[in-house]
Amino acid sequence: MKKPSNSQSSGQTELMRFTEESYKAIKNTVGKKPAETGGILLGSRDDSIVRKFVFDDKGSTSRGGYDPDVDSLNRIIKWEWERNGLALLGFLHSHPSGVRRLSGDWGNGYGDLGYVRKIFRAIPALDKFLVPIVFSSADTKFEIIPYIVYRNNVENYLQTELVITFTDSYTSLPSGQSESEGGNTSEGNSKSKSGNSLLGNNQSTFNINDVPDKWPRQWCSEREQSRF
Repeated sequence: MKKPSNSQSSGQTELMRFTEESYKAIKNTVGKKPAETGGILLGSRDDSIVRKFVFDDKGSTSRGGYDPDVDSLNRIIKWEWERNGLALLGFLHSHPSGVRRLSGDWGNGYGDLGYVRKIFRAIPALDKFLVPIVFSSADTKFEIIPYIVYRNNVENYLQTELVITFTDSYTSLPSGQSESEGGNTSEGNSKSKSGNSLLGNNQSTFNINDVPDKWPRQWCSEREQSRF
């Protein structure tokens, strides 16, 4: 597998932005439970800011893999879209300590990148998918490693910088650095790009029925590939 890139082909780095609320929700769920757990990232496809994280508390987990509860998550995605205009932006899951990269495409939707390809086939409106990895405080220091996967270049996915967005400013957590290491860098004078509307112009093509019916155990660490 290719190593993750640190920039897009244009040479400009795209940031991964979470609201403070969604960041805290991640830290208090996936961030405190042993790997492997996860949940969905919701927001507007107009600005790709993650405004809500929904923890998958009904998924099947083990130390080697994680089976999302697709029926429950699909109901939540549908409800959030219809009530709040929030669309699926990505999927966050935890890895065992030390497994810092996304696992590959093992065929039939297995492996992290295999699953992302399955999502791209199911939802044509998606140009990119957020797939951050979490290290939980139950295993090691809490950390979020922000990855963005692009439809036209899945293998060369982007490792970027995580930004926590507030009302009129944001705090930047440098990529690959845990919060407990004191890596927060204040950017108080920088304006966030959250906008006022949750509905993006390209969200009209979002179809809840396009979400895959089966989400097999693909969110697993690469060293566990032989188990499946």
